Amino acid sequence: MKLKKYFTLSILVILMVCLVTGCFNRKELNAKEFSSLIVKEGFVVLDNTENYKELSGVKKYLVATNTLRSYKIEYYEFNDTKKAEELYDKIETKFKNSTKVKKSQYQTTSFGKYNYYSLTTNNSYKVVSRINKTVIITDSDRVNKESIKEVVKKLGY
Repeated sequence: MKLKKYFTLSILVILMVCLVTGCFNRKELNAKEFSSLIVKEGFVVLDNTENYKELSGVKKYLVATNTLRSYKIEYYEFNDTKKAEELYDKIETKFKNSTKVKKSQYQTTSFGKYNYYSLTTNNSYKVVSRINKTVIITDSDRVNKESIKEVVKKLGY
């Protein structure tokens, strides 16, 4: 009986954490919404979709550059979720394999249509995040970490 109570309480706590952190409420941004929000944060957006036509399934590819902080955020919108998941997995693996530094920290979250992975090393800060058919990626110097975290939060990723 005690085990059943413990299990029920554990499930309730997990659900509450997910509700509070917004795991269930993640909404993907289409290219127009992404551009609008990121421009308000001081970024310049370039539409490079034509350069990635050979990347099958890409509906939209945007590069947002913050000229003051000298970093960029890439935005991919795919025709289907499978392609977005494939890109997310590829970039997450690349980030994981890129660090040989002993002092590194990472954060990962996966829940339904949402995946998030960030890596902090001595010199860099990397993020890849997916909501449904969209993926955002950034790979920058560590000095930009707080700025990137703030922008990613405002985007909802």
